[in-house]
Amino acid sequence: MSLELEEAGFDYSVLCECRQRLLASEDPERLLNQMLRRFQELKLLKARGKQRTDSTHVMAAIRLLNRLEMGGETLHPVLNEIAVLEPEWLKAGVVPGWFERYGRSFNEYRLPLEEAQREELALTIGQDGWALLQAIYEDPRTPPSLRELKAVAILRRVWLQQYSLNDEVLCWRAAKNLPPCAIRIQSPYDTEARYSSKRSVDWVGYKIHLTATCDEDGPPLISHVETTAATLPDVEVVEQIHAGLTDLDCLPAHHIVATGYNSAGLFLDSQKDYGIDLISPLRMGNSWQDTAANGFGLSHFQIDWERQMAICPMGKESSSWTLCPKRQGYEVFYIKFRASDWRVCAAREACTRGQRRTISIQTPALYELLKQKRAFQASAEFRELYRQRAGVEGTISQATWV
Repeated sequence: MSLELEEAGFDYSVLCECRQRLLASEDPERLLNQMLRRFQELKLLKARGKQRTDSTHVMAAIRLLNRLEMGGETLHPVLNEIAVLEPEWLKAGVVPGWFERYGRSFNEYRLPLEEAQREELALTIGQDGWALLQAIYEDPRTPPSLRELKAVAILRRVWLQQYSLNDEVLCWRAAKNLPPCAIRIQSPYDTEARYSSKRSVDWVGYKIHLTATCDEDGPPLISHVETTAATLPDVEVVEQIHAGLTDLDCLPAHHIVATGYNSAGLFLDSQKDYGIDLISPLRMGNSWQDTAANGFGLSHFQIDWERQMAICPMGKESSSWTLCPKRQGYEVFYIKFRASDWRVCAAREACTRGQRRTISIQTPALYELLKQKRAFQASAEFRELYRQRAGVEGTISQATWV
């Protein structure tokens, strides 16, 4: 529209309504995709260039709840909905004290501070919710429509996560027995929001991954947006990003990402399936041999693929070569050296602290690719390419502020 916010006749609600229509549609990325196609027509966006990806946190539009509030706030809307749909059924089965406890939003109450009192209240809430669920699911006189309510389904899921039955006695789960954050509901008002932590930031909500072009002869343009659960590792989004860029015919030749976006298999898969060179620092070996100044890490061993044999830095050949179950979709070979060689080896203190040396390697294609990647990582060309990843942080800052 190219209008100032103060323009007469302009109303911010127009943009809000447009955003809501896009979110409610089956194609929420329609507007972005139309813009990208227009950029392609203008030669501003091209395939086989360079693009970069990074992520940032998105906080859910909810109030953060502690576990006590979570229970009360989950029961509150359920009872409200039932009171509207089936008031007579609710009156007949209501327990004394429910109206006082759940008649208002739970955040309006002053919760007890003493641990014993908080546990007592948590159990009271749990028993109230359990009694309601039993009445809804087990009483044949219950109207079937109540079992279809979304709020009832949420109540059931929250109670399964927060409470347990031990010898038919309802117990409030200890914190260590709660389900993992990837599946734990944090609020009944947004059941997909998840708690996550990254470096110094803790949040409840989601994660957004922004991919942008970074060619020297063109403007930086956001080419792909992917919103995921806050707990989903960055590495699991790369395939979705590449598939999305394929649909728009704007796959890059070089995709520059942080270490969290890479894995050994992704380097090969990106190259094989999409013709993309994934530019990302490889994690260095974390064994003591790799970190010690004079240790013999995996890179010190020679691999003879034809003979299925490894040769150690002292010239000794391996004694066994075993195919192991797949890791991250790729087969792994487990290689052992003779214990008799270890006992007389002059370099054994730099090699192993066990009774014999063992190493694990990937398939030939993957092993050789990672070897090339590590060599390339030490070059000035890699440093120049990877330096451009930092610019995506400015893109994220602009996008989130807008």
